[in-house]
Amino acid sequence: MGTVYLGLSPGGRPVAVKVIRAEYGNDPEFRRRFATEITAAQRVGGFYTTHVVDADPYGDPPWMVTAYVDGPSLYRTVIDQGPLSPERVARLGAGLVEALGAIHGCGLVHRDLKPSNILIASDGPRVIDFGIARALEVTSATTTSAIVGTPAYMSPEQILADRQIGPPSDVFSLGSVLAYAATGTVPFGVGHPQAVLFRIVQDEPALSQVPLGIRDIVAACLAKRPASRPTLGELLTALSADGDTVTANRPPRPAAETIDRYVTPTSTQPSGEPSRFAIPGDSELPADLRNLVRRARSRTIDAIDRRRAALEVAERDSALGVALLGELAKDRSVEPFHRRLAAKTASDWDLRQGIALLTEQARDKRDESHDRLEAAGEVAGVDQAIGVALLLEQCRDPALSPSARREIAKKLAIFDMDAAMTILTEQALDAAFDRDDRIRAVAEARALDYTRGSALLERLTDNLRDGKDGPHRT
Repeated sequence: MGTVYLGLSPGGRPVAVKVIRAEYGNDPEFRRRFATEITAAQRVGGFYTTHVVDADPYGDPPWMVTAYVDGPSLYRTVIDQGPLSPERVARLGAGLVEALGAIHGCGLVHRDLKPSNILIASDGPRVIDFGIARALEVTSATTTSAIVGTPAYMSPEQILADRQIGPPSDVFSLGSVLAYAATGTVPFGVGHPQAVLFRIVQDEPALSQVPLGIRDIVAACLAKRPASRPTLGELLTALSADGDTVTANRPPRPAAETIDRYVTPTSTQPSGEPSRFAIPGDSELPADLRNLVRRARSRTIDAIDRRRAALEVAERDSALGVALLGELAKDRSVEPFHRRLAAKTASDWDLRQGIALLTEQARDKRDESHDRLEAAGEVAGVDQAIGVALLLEQCRDPALSPSARREIAKKLAIFDMDAAMTILTEQALDAAFDRDDRIRAVAEARALDYTRGSALLERLTDNLRDGKDGPHRT
């Protein structure tokens, strides 16, 4: 929207000065919405929002000055430091609930609660950017059919353009924000925006990574029906509760339990042969598609050009384009990287087909273990449960080398820290592994989670010192 400068008030207080870009400032509708943002921000008080010092939505250029918050966004915090501990997630959640209480108390709905709109100050979070906040009494901030918001954090009623978008919509977004804070991933996956929106409306969130003390709260927030979500009062009680509501530094689960969380439920089984789609012959194709289809299927040109041709087909006929990408993904004459890229691209148009193609690659033992690992990681990026199940499946391969097992653990840590620690713990404490490989497993564990890794180091040291694992020496 513009540039934000750090400035000083006449009295020397630091302030944030938002100056709008000319191409937006020249649009009367944008000025009206910017004025709405200013009015909304001025109406909201409390400890967890930013105070508006001054503004002029009709200036040249339009501008707004708010109190300066000395802290990074939640998005930047997670990127730089990794997921927050369960205790910090609970404190963050309680602060955000208070902020939403102040917003809703003014008759507003934020409508775009997301990690980049949350600043982490030393005394608690601040919610910023009321750019698409909507007064409850107003029918719509834009046209009634518009979908406004950030896809990964939108509520089902926002996606369906429901006119009755109220405070429960922000509660749903809060659930997605807390899941991101706790895991570094979003509960409905990534990929093409339309695929993400579809999963929010139709699928259950992937919450296996979320710590147990937080998971029930997040799941309640992510209920599909607005009336089924908790109130802010109920959330504040749950997030502020003492006792076992929030736990940290849990010991790794037994391997069988960790694996069963992913591979037992039918809904999370890695499935699939991709469905077959018969590609029409030349005579059946319109002239404008015929040459593109030939290029997409030609083995005399490189994989990059074949993929580009398939993408152009998909723009006109998604089913045919996905079928061509599927052919490329299964073509053994193509390097694994380009096959993975074709499968991943197919998921932008047909998520289930893309996952099936990547799953097939992750299980194809004709490829090197590194390429299979990358394919499983790509699956986890769009469907966490299936991807983690594939990674755990690879770990159970008896032919897997210790170094490859550690690589899988590092990949797993992105999606499920408990599963990663389970694999490293097994390798560190299994006397069947070489001592050096066991020590390397401990080193990886400490790099991922210093507290639990250090505890594992003590266990390994004790075992070696006591001679429980054979003739090895400490």
